[in-house]
Amino acid sequence: MITMQRNKDIILFGIQGSGKGTQAANLLKEFPSYKYLEPGNIFRALNSNTNMVSQYVKETMKKGGMVKNSLVFDLFNLCSHLLEPNETFLIDGFPRNMQQMDYFLANQAMHDRDYVCVYFDLPRNLAVERIKIRAHLQGREDDLNMETVNKRLDLFEQETMPVIEHLRSRGKLVTIDANQPIEAVFAQVKAELELNNN
Repeated sequence: MITMQRNKDIILFGIQGSGKGTQAANLLKEFPSYKYLEPGNIFRALNSNTNMVSQYVKETMKKGGMVKNSLVFDLFNLCSHLLEPNETFLIDGFPRNMQQMDYFLANQAMHDRDYVCVYFDLPRNLAVERIKIRAHLQGREDDLNMETVNKRLDLFEQETMPVIEHLRSRGKLVTIDANQPIEAVFAQVKAELELNNN
């Protein structure tokens, strides 16, 4: 196990199907002190109940849309309040657009928190293949409709790629080739984080 100062939040980026969730699980096994925030999983969990929030989230996800920024900000604030001063985030799925990025960066500056971003780079055609496999293995409703899947991929390219490019221009982004075996991707992630998390 590598020794790494846990003084930076880690933010994961990648097109749907790029393996962010798998790599996040591996990172949490290796570094269990990180606090995991994945807004998509939290919002999907709300779908198991019948309430105003679950109805809105379910309808939004069915259409391949993004949950309103205000709800994502509220969730981020809630989770931030649960952090102890010496604890760090592992975030998957936020920020997803430029407004969310501005909010995130302002929050980091306000609380004097540093961060490193990891981008899992995967061509769209390979992402679609992986999503189809995931749909059958996991039965995720939002992966079963290819029209919805393509809308989500379009949103990623239109909304999230500008965030990634901006963070790259700030020197805060590490790019990983996600078209490798899971173990090879994880080894590269660990090596890059060891270099960039001090």
